Amino acid sequence: MRSFLGLQLDRLSFWIGFLTGTLFWFVLSRLGKEWPNLREGLKQWFKHFKQRQLAGTEFAIRQDALRRAQRNHLAANLFALDEVIIPPRLLAPPQPPTGESDTRLPRIHEQLFPPLPQWPEFISRFGATTLSLIQALSQWQRIAIVGKPGSGKTVALAHLASILARREDLPSFATNLTPIFLHYLDIEPFISPTVDPLDPIYRALTRFLPLTSQPRLLSFLKSAFMDGDAVLLLDGLDELPPEMLNTATSYLQSLLTNYPYTRLLLSASDLYLDGLIELGIEPLPLAAWTHDQVEAFVNRWSRLWNQHIGIPTSQKTNIVPLDDLLVRGWVDTTPTYSPLEWTLFIWALLAGNLSSTVPDAIDAYINRLCGPSLPVTSLSTIAHTFIESRKPALTPREIEQAVSELQIPSVASSSNDQEQIVKSPTSTSTVRSARPGNRILLALLDAGLLREHSNERLAFSHPYIMAFLAARHLVVLPETPGLPLWSAEDTLIYHFAALHPETPWFEKWINGDSAYTLYRAFYWARLTPRNAPIRSFLMKRILPTLQSEPENPEVGFEGLAACATTNDPSLTLLFRQWLKAHTSAHRLYAALGCGFLRDTGALKDLIVLLNDPEDMVRVGACFALAQYRDPLAEEAVLRALTFGDEALRLAAAEALANIIPSGEEHLKEALSAEDLLTRRAAVIGIANLPAPWVAEELERIAVEDSQWVVRNAATQALESLHQAHLYLHPSTIPPHDAPWLIAFAAKLGQGITPGEPVDSLLQQALIQGNDNEKLSAMAMIRAQPRLIYVQPLKTLLHHDNPEVRHTANYTLWVLSLSEPKAEITN
Repeated sequence: MRSFLGLQLDRLSFWIGFLTGTLFWFVLSRLGKEWPNLREGLKQWFKHFKQRQLAGTEFAIRQDALRRAQRNHLAANLFALDEVIIPPRLLAPPQPPTGESDTRLPRIHEQLFPPLPQWPEFISRFGATTLSLIQALSQWQRIAIVGKPGSGKTVALAHLASILARREDLPSFATNLTPIFLHYLDIEPFISPTVDPLDPIYRALTRFLPLTSQPRLLSFLKSAFMDGDAVLLLDGLDELPPEMLNTATSYLQSLLTNYPYTRLLLSASDLYLDGLIELGIEPLPLAAWTHDQVEAFVNRWSRLWNQHIGIPTSQKTNIVPLDDLLVRGWVDTTPTYSPLEWTLFIWALLAGNLSSTVPDAIDAYINRLCGPSLPVTSLSTIAHTFIESRKPALTPREIEQAVSELQIPSVASSSNDQEQIVKSPTSTSTVRSARPGNRILLALLDAGLLREHSNERLAFSHPYIMAFLAARHLVVLPETPGLPLWSAEDTLIYHFAALHPETPWFEKWINGDSAYTLYRAFYWARLTPRNAPIRSFLMKRILPTLQSEPENPEVGFEGLAACATTNDPSLTLLFRQWLKAHTSAHRLYAALGCGFLRDTGALKDLIVLLNDPEDMVRVGACFALAQYRDPLAEEAVLRALTFGDEALRLAAAEALANIIPSGEEHLKEALSAEDLLTRRAAVIGIANLPAPWVAEELERIAVEDSQWVVRNAATQALESLHQAHLYLHPSTIPPHDAPWLIAFAAKLGQGITPGEPVDSLLQQALIQGNDNEKLSAMAMIRAQPRLIYVQPLKTLLHHDNPEVRHTANYTLWVLSLSEPKAEITN
């Protein structure tokens, strides 16, 4: 032993202690450097461990979402959703600049057409930029799918739920996402400011999931929502009146505050969004079907009908089923109908109800579901009770009070009532007695016309059908004119106009009100008879706007879209006259109108317009010709690609890429053309294709083509594809961190304080900024809409740059969703 400072040390112990201490500090220093990676690894290990523990619950949620999604459409009793669906797409918003190195490809379509989010039926047919639901989910964390009743919002959510539940062919960001597919009316009774915002979701899911998966359900939900691995697909917000939407907005604010990484997609009305936009929710209009998509839907329905119903029935009854080709020949795909209306129409046709109108098809649908035992008067009274109460769901007792005084025939045998109610999976504990009102409700639940929600409440399976029945109950509409904010009231007017097209109520409703209501009235007139007085009244109101060649081109396009989508047969004559008008605006409107309606009588005149002295008329004629499936029209578009001026070539290339089904093959051939301008246009054209071979082909052209002009176009197209996510993603950068806003404030000698409002600075950017600053300001304004921006935006509707004009129009539309009572119109 040795003595050190009076201590007796053992040699072996000393060296062991010394080596241990040295090793300890060495390991600690190494851990300090590797600690971030080690911590992330431990975090992932615990996450995967928890996922393995909750795997059974997650699987049950995905299977439940898939099962309910496949039955969440009008014809669920006939076909699964995947068998009949036309994959839904969303209209992309205007593209803000990506900075000083903006490599976006110029699009002729965007120079000609305003976005027209309020008229997707018009703009979708002309090749507007659209996004798949997965593409949109990759760019925005929170999305409101906006559309009219029957446009397919619920089906879009169900389709996305099916894709995420199956986990097949998903991009990397979506492989671990779990769809939570619910209707708002299922969570609404459990909402309380004093409970965790996940509690209503948990309690709603327990109605659908097996008991074995429920013990770990709440733990799974908290883990998934906290980590951003859950996608809440919330249906039904479009069914709420404004006074109920405020509660829903408050609930979502609480949910997103407590679980900020939550991914959210919800269905929303195109009339009013309350404060949803301020929650960072991006409103995206649902794209309407094109002519080709309608034809594909008709073909699919006809084939499935004969396969599952027509042929088996003919074998039993010797009745020959309708031939697919005959059905395709009967159905005219030109009218502007919603997907719901096309479903009702083709269903009625195949079932033997040779309906010539959509109202007839709706009647046939209701009769098929309910039969003669349920009188239409009772159904109309029930539907009107929902509208009058301003509630999307009612208790059986509330509904029974509405039908108690009616003379109701027996719906079901009284001796079997109790047995049916006990066995029915859709019945509620409240619907138990054998009273006539309850028998009707039970029959409607079994038929699928009503659905059950939490707290023993009932709602119509589709508000569109509810509004149709309620319109039958009314003789006159309320005398308060103005644009309704509740989609059910809006659809009620839509069906009331079809049933009462001769009454003077329509003029009283429209006269003296805003232009916005006038344009909405064209939608209300869509199902009216061909010679209805309502149609002539509307045309008299809109024609001065179209004929006066307004200073604001956006007004003319909106008026054209409103007219073209009314299904008015007299429009073909008007558009043919305008094809030879002296003013270029009228020739442009006529060309687009004839193309939208596929007027074969105007085909030769449209080909002549490809040589019009005005650029935009030539471009418009090219987009119009792309609507026809006629060899003569397709040949004219190909000649425009080969021999036209630059704008016409680019328009032809875009039309081939986005509208004409065989356009991809034509563009591939044009890539090897001798003319360099044709090759350049084809390069820009294929950049619009979603095909997987495009990027590889552009890389080859950027290296191998003999002409610099073509190589440069291919390089720019590649950069545009690589930066696509940058300009589609909304600005989530705080104003004080936005480089363009900091630079603009510096030019004015100002600074930006974190947390302080920048409304005044954004207003100055709209007024004094250059075009890129104006576009960037409008992108930021759309995330925080305020009425103070309305006047500067209206001024920009007269701007020389069409991109600035169109973006201002779109931004005003977003503002109108938050403040619909304000005069936010062009």
